Amino acid sequence: MPRLFLGLLALLPLAAQNITLTGAGYADPTVLRVAPGQVVTLFAAGLQTVLPNLQVQATTNPLPTTLAGISVILNQFDLPSRPVPLLSIRQLPLCAPQAQTTPAPSCLLTAITVQIPFELVVIQPLNSAAIPTGIVSLSISENGGSSQATRITPVTDNIHVLTTCDVALSAPASASCQPIATHASGALITAAAPAQPGEVIVLWAYGLGATSPSVPTGAASPTPAAVLAQPITLGFEFTPNASPSRPYFNPLIMAAIAQPAPDFAGLAPGQFGLYQINVRVPANATYSPACPAVSSNLTINLAGPSSFDGAPICVQPNP
Repeated sequence: MPRLFLGLLALLPLAAQNITLTGAGYADPTVLRVAPGQVVTLFAAGLQTVLPNLQVQATTNPLPTTLAGISVILNQFDLPSRPVPLLSIRQLPLCAPQAQTTPAPSCLLTAITVQIPFELVVIQPLNSAAIPTGIVSLSISENGGSSQATRITPVTDNIHVLTTCDVALSAPASASCQPIATHASGALITAAAPAQPGEVIVLWAYGLGATSPSVPTGAASPTPAAVLAQPITLGFEFTPNASPSRPYFNPLIMAAIAQPAPDFAGLAPGQFGLYQINVRVPANATYSPACPAVSSNLTINLAGPSSFDGAPICVQPNP
């Protein structure tokens, strides 16, 4: 599986003068929820650096904490500040093309893909005696100058199943974003190449949180693979074209209705912060109607304590 980078579907307006973090995450840029080890793209305006070819990518393991003089700093409570690992920086022109070949800094939105440290402190509500003082925030540094700190909310998990729109920051807002779910061969599951009943397929995601054993922040995931430290709930929705939803949870029994567990859920070896979830497609279910009459006839939902997401896919109906 090639390394994949996260993109926001709609670009935000360019801010003036000083470095300004304009958004982050996958959907709502005003709520910065991040989980330990999460790969996420921050969008910033006001940087003065103009990158050659408008992009730079990390090429080392472990990942660097500075690229082209740009760093992202994590400030958490009363702990020492620390730079976070960087995977790539891309710049997106927002102004109409001009005669000059190099865009002015004021015409660029900078997308910085980072890995949130696995050491991110997540407050457990039932352990109030251990709550440290202060806030958690991110700031961007450019050649010694820093942006205003932007507050973030640490959570145990912030699940995002990768989609085809995540591989390119330039994907238009109107693009159809298909989940990146693959056959065991690595080939993408599509209407023309659907999953088979009983087949084990792979979902790819960011933000599933801590693993066992723990993996050093910024280092490629090891072999054998590190597994999730906390279980995730798996659910199947057989309604055609169903959006992701949280698998049903019965508070009276404090457990989800019985569902098969993933065959595997953990970090993908050799990748940075990328999780793979191996799921067996139910063998005896009815998948109707078949694709391409619908865009999907099975939605595989994943949920942790703090978040959920899912992958609508096509499955070949049983004969």
